[in-house]
Amino acid sequence: MSEAGLRMWARLAVVLSLHLAAASAAQARPPTVLSEKSAPISVIDSKVIDEINFARTKPGAYAELLRMTPGTPAAQEAIGLLQHRMPVEPLTLNDRLSAAASKHAAEQGALGGVSHLGADGSSPAVRMRREGVFSGITSEDMSLGQGSARDIVRQLIIDEGVPSRSHRTDLLDPLLRLGGAGCAPHPTYRIICIIDLASPPPPP
Repeated sequence: MSEAGLRMWARLAVVLSLHLAAASAAQARPPTVLSEKSAPISVIDSKVIDEINFARTKPGAYAELLRMTPGTPAAQEAIGLLQHRMPVEPLTLNDRLSAAASKHAAEQGALGGVSHLGADGSSPAVRMRREGVFSGITSEDMSLGQGSARDIVRQLIIDEGVPSRSHRTDLLDPLLRLGGAGCAPHPTYRIICIIDLASPPPPP
């Protein structure tokens, strides 16, 4: 199996952990209704890549931001890593990746699902190719129940309940240089957000 395939199956193995971590918080929230503090979904979409780029290009400053987060072991681990991490190049927003992410978020929201596999069995890489993105390395990350771009990225950088910290690794990976995001209402978690990432396409 290719490296990309191994990465996909690793993420499928940990998505249940993310599902369970969000479940208790979601039980007290009304289905499909965003809280008053939540931004409109279109605003969240447009800011997610900017927020990821904050963590990528200014890891020390982002570590200071995380100090305002309850001090769980995962949060402290993320702070320690970011304090000593060199900046990496920012992601370039890619409309085709945003389209792939938005369509999958809408599908999973409509189904009440939390899967990286599409209803037709498609993998993230296949869905990206359908939108015209052909890259050697691709990745897809999912956030549940977060009502702002800042909260989405904070959740994935801390990666509570995911021992491999695969979401954090993806967002900070210097080989992944293109990004797109899409969010949709979700009947259980109120909102689901998908982030699709890819390496630059190979030269012609």
